[in-house]
Amino acid sequence: MTTPLTDSGRITELSARAEAFLFIEGEPLLLNRLEKMLGCNSADLSLALDSLSERQKGSGIALIRTDT
Repeated sequence: MTTPLTDSGRITELSARAEAFLFIEGEPLLLNRLEKMLGCNSADLSLALDSLSERQKGSGIALIRTDT
């Protein structure tokens, strides 16, 4: 039996999945497309991308966000 993810756990999972999609895609993705791929809303995606950006600090990889 699995337990539901906490909000923090859900954002961490979304962050990891977003990273995978971005890596596989290899080119910029529109935010609304990434939302659909992840099955989340814009607020959760924003938190997930913030988390991903924070995790990438010092790694030599940078997440570049635009308004699209």
